[in-house]
This record gives sequence, C-alpha cells and structure tokens, in this order.
Amino acid sequence: MNAKEIDYYERKGKFIVDYLPKEVSDEKKAYVRNLEELILIEGQVFEEKNKIRRIILKLLSYFNFDVYSDRLERINLKEPRDLLNYMEDDRNKLGIHLERERCFIELDLERLSFMVYNPSSQVKDILLPLVRAEGLFYRKA
Repeated sequence: MNAKEIDYYERKGKFIVDYLPKEVSDEKKAYVRNLEELILIEGQVFEEKNKIRRIILKLLSYFNFDVYSDRLERINLKEPRDLLNYMEDDRNKLGIHLERERCFIELDLERLSFMVYNPSSQVKDILLPLVRAEGLFYRKA
C-alpha cells in the first residue's frame, strides 16, 4: 500500500460503521466525543468496542486481506488471535486491504467506528448483516 492507493480509495467514497445511526450536528460533536470517551473507558458497561472487533474478525473470514499499520507498513496478522491481540491496544490503528474487492478498511482503535472505502457488493452482502447483528449502523460518511 502507498499514499497513491489510499487516495484512490478516498476518492471512491467512504462509508462508516458506527454506534450512532446518523451523523450529528456540528454543535453536538463535542458531546459525542465525550460520550465516545465515556463508552471506551467504561468498557465493562458498554460493549461497543467488542462489537467492532467481532465485525472485523468475521468479515475477514470471507476475503483475502492484508493488514497495514498506520504508517502503511504491511504487518503479518493473518491469524484471528494475532489480529485480536493487536486490536487490544487502543493506541493502534490499522488498515485492511481487500485487494480483490478493491476495498480498504480504516480502523482507529481509539474510536467506536471504522471507515470502509469503496465497498464492493460482496463486501456489503457480508458486512451489513454483521453490522445489524451487532446493533450498529452503516451509513455514508
């Protein structure tokens, strides 16, 4: 992966998997940031972060993928346990490239959402039921 490939995906349009059904107004963004922080801190009470991890792990069961660090370096996380261990560290960010599907997923583990760039119909066919099953939302970003 390189910056040129990332630019390609960003131009193709992005969607977000989130714990909120719609984007909030600008004046409510500070409230939402505080809510998200509270949910992340109170992990025992709120299960949202685990929902995102489960969605990612299940989605990858269906596609060939490569995982990249936030510096766009490929990292070897092909096994579910390795990927889950990496996702345990909230400071990590990762990109998942589904090359055959021409799709890129950007996951910042300090957030309760992730971006899906240029999802193919095959990706949507798998992703949407997973999102619904976890009680999350999929929308255009």
